[in-house]
Amino acid sequence: MHTKRVAQVVDTSAVILLQKIGLLDLLVIGLDPESGDCVGLPTEVVEELAEHPTGIATLDGLSGKPWIVFGLEPSSEEVLGPGLGAGETATIQQGKARGCAVVLDDMRGRRVARELGVAVVGTLGLLVEAKRLGAIERLEPVLDRLGDAGMWISPSVIEAVLASVGESRGQ
Repeated sequence: MHTKRVAQVVDTSAVILLQKIGLLDLLVIGLDPESGDCVGLPTEVVEELAEHPTGIATLDGLSGKPWIVFGLEPSSEEVLGPGLGAGETATIQQGKARGCAVVLDDMRGRRVARELGVAVVGTLGLLVEAKRLGAIERLEPVLDRLGDAGMWISPSVIEAVLASVGESRGQ
């Protein structure tokens, strides 16, 4: 039996978006759960999810996953920057304390994490990795569903992301 190791800490928005498009299992994409790699959700993220209209269903959907660790305790009371929510702050703090990547979509949060030397990936990065690993066949329809779920993605970013995996619009 391998010891669990939090290899990635995830913020609220990525969890909600992936739940809305039915791809929660992509939270663990690129990790090795068989070797003990886990995805961590800080206490603040769990609390934010519990308050979100789809959050309880999301938490229920994650509760049976052996690769999820709920309720990572805050590593510091330090406020990392203006405009960051509690979930983003805790996600960055946990990533820094554990020396692991964080999944953040908020631009301010991403900037702060990078300034602190924390590796950052967003929901789009998880989807690109899933396409590269063969977990999803085509990325374009998934991006469309992500847009329908409430994530605004500029047309130029969509084109660049699709090109990065060898796809183009309407292919």
